[in-house]
This record gives sequence, C-alpha cells and structure tokens, in this order.
Amino acid sequence: MVSRASFYRWLRPNVPTPPQVCHDLLDAHVVRVFTREKGMAGRDQITTILGQEGVSFACSTVGSILTGRGLRSVHMREVRSNACRRKAMSYARMSEGQRILADQVSALLADADAIDVAEDAREEGDDVAQNLAVAPKAQCNFTDPDARIMKTADEYCCRC
Repeated sequence: MVSRASFYRWLRPNVPTPPQVCHDLLDAHVVRVFTREKGMAGRDQITTILGQEGVSFACSTVGSILTGRGLRSVHMREVRSNACRRKAMSYARMSEGQRILADQVSALLADADAIDVAEDAREEGDDVAQNLAVAPKAQCNFTDPDARIMKTADEYCCRC
C-alpha cells in the first residue's frame, strides 16, 4: 500500500508545485534586489523594497532564501569598526606582528647607539654637565616693604 502523496508525487515527478513556483519567483526577485543593492540590504530592507515593488512575502521567507543561497549582507557598523574582517588581528598574526615590531625597535635602537657613539667621538669634551652648569642669577628680594613692584612694557616685574 502506497500513501496518496507518494502516489501523486510518483505520477507527476517533474511538475513543480504552486508553492515551489512561487518560491522560485521570489528567489529571483530577492537575488535581483540583493545584487542591485550591492549586498548592503538585509532581509528586512529587501522585504520592504519588494513590498514597494508589489511583491509581498514574509521577512523570514526572504531570510531563508538569502541563507539558502549563502548571501549575507554587509553590516555597516562592522565595516566601520574594522575595515576588513579577514585582516582582523588574530593571536598568530599578533605574535608575528610583535616579532616584527621588536626587530624594528632593536634596529632603531642600534642606529641610535651608533649615532650617539659618532657624536661622542666628534665632540670630545662636550659634556652634558658642563652645558647645564649655569651661574645662578641674582634675584631681587621682594620682601622689602619699601619696594614697589611694577609691570614693565615687556611684562616683566620691575622693582622701582
């Protein structure tokens, strides 16, 4: 004994059912709108656009068509936050990046040491301590009660 559905399926094997025809038609509309919007429209937007064109279906149906076709919309927040998903930093790439940065830093430090040695050889006797040894300037005693402190044109305080 064969079920009724199996018998009629066996009787008309290559004839698509009306829901299949409708689904295929909607599939063509969804793919058309998705490519026209350059992958920026998701299932909600595609449903709205198709509704404006006169083709109305459930949002979940549009989502299942997109999923079945392997189509995924581009989320602008993700694009703004990290420009390229495949170039996102992974632990392997991060450790490689750290090694490259360490090599660059060590090369820069070696160059700086070489420049420092060359400057020391060229300027013998020029010591930092000698450059910093400046004679202290005599300061005015502003605690004198008879002193009058006035601003000059150069914005300096003058004891008059």
